[in-house]
Amino acid sequence: MCCSQLAKLAFPMLFVAASVLSSHAQTTPNPKPATGSGVIEPFVQSKSRVRGRAVFEDTGLPAVDALVHLLEPNSVRPKIAMTTNERGGFSFGGIPAGEYYVVVQPVYEFTPGHPSFPYPFHMGDAEFDAARVEAFTRGFPKITIDGNNSIQIEVRVPRHRGNMISGQVTGPNSTPVPDASVSILRHLHKGLTVVQSIRTGPDGGFRVGPLPVGDYFVRAIGLDKKELLDDVREVELPNAVFYISATDVKDAVPVSVLQGQDTASINISLDVHKLATVSGQLRMRESGKPLANVLVNLRGAGHDHIMSSDDNGHWSFSHVASGTYTLQVGTSGFSFPPNAPPAPQPFIHKYQELTVGETDIKDVVVELSRGGRISGTVTLEGDGVHKPNAIMITAITQKRDGQNPAGARVNNDGSFSMLGVPLGELTVQVSTSPLKAYVAKSIRWNGVDLMKEKLTVAEESDIQNVVVVIAPADPPQ
Repeated sequence: MCCSQLAKLAFPMLFVAASVLSSHAQTTPNPKPATGSGVIEPFVQSKSRVRGRAVFEDTGLPAVDALVHLLEPNSVRPKIAMTTNERGGFSFGGIPAGEYYVVVQPVYEFTPGHPSFPYPFHMGDAEFDAARVEAFTRGFPKITIDGNNSIQIEVRVPRHRGNMISGQVTGPNSTPVPDASVSILRHLHKGLTVVQSIRTGPDGGFRVGPLPVGDYFVRAIGLDKKELLDDVREVELPNAVFYISATDVKDAVPVSVLQGQDTASINISLDVHKLATVSGQLRMRESGKPLANVLVNLRGAGHDHIMSSDDNGHWSFSHVASGTYTLQVGTSGFSFPPNAPPAPQPFIHKYQELTVGETDIKDVVVELSRGGRISGTVTLEGDGVHKPNAIMITAITQKRDGQNPAGARVNNDGSFSMLGVPLGELTVQVSTSPLKAYVAKSIRWNGVDLMKEKLTVAEESDIQNVVVVIAPADPPQ
């Protein structure tokens, strides 16, 4: 990728602060809700209460620490949830009027490697969505709340719900692979689609469902414990392996889900790929101090590996296929947490090329420098014109020198301050939301027209009082 391509790619992504976590979200264990020793009270005007016990249907013993959901049939999203007490008891108060399923998940269904909240979110395929709701709620009672009534109920919990797919993901020498991403795919009206994804447990095991009856493909890809997968919904991932030992979905063997039965021993070995580990450390060039909680992105070969450095600045990607990658350090193109604006960092965001083969690449040290700082103001030209929703100022180097652009969002008062500005000759640019609705009329600093001339930045430069003037692309008549 040439430098101009990189600059064009990095800036729009930085501007919109694209979330990687939303598209790569894995189902991981969640903190427990309130227990059945208390009463959950939503903020609604309702006198209705639901009290009950959850017991296993085969033994009659209480389902302790089970998760109880009240789910609305139309949305099948949790209206409210809590865990049972030592007697299997639960109690909800102030429930809004409507119909609800009372669905109970035993504690072993939300242990590591199992989905905590596998709600059957709609996939846009009406027939499949309806079947998924039916599979998820099968055997559980439906209640009607009118806002005044109270209900006492005993929910009998099946020990095994059936319609599940389970197995184990292993690596070289049949070693279990924990934290691998396992996705279930099915042909829907819009083509082959990922319908559910979870992480494997410490033993490499997984159990997914309940799922509607039918044929599915099971895919696994190795991930580090802290690594994020931003393209979990993609059907084809170069590092992935389908059941059984297929690196292409066209060669994968479908797995059948039968009514009331578990489809077990769907084991996948990642050893069909010669995967390498790529690891290293981030630190400041001047002091040698490690940099913690900085986003590291290994991009290439059709897949992005993403994680944050630890307290000692270390990072490691443990399942990397052979290919050419770009190692990007910083937040360019990504936001953390999801949907947050890009956080200013006191260093230059860097990138470098890496070629990965079958041998591990260790001790990749990336030294970061503070770079420069640019600050100033933005004004809007014209009377009675609407302000942009957002304004972004960026500084971009045109040389392929390992420096990513720096950017800053303009504050409500028109001020901006940009840290980690690349060194050398830079182009200063303005972008607005909506895109192309506004144009830059001038960008000036110390009498220099920065729309015509480059800005030279040295280490620790503090360039102040940059004045930017923008105006609507189509001024009001």
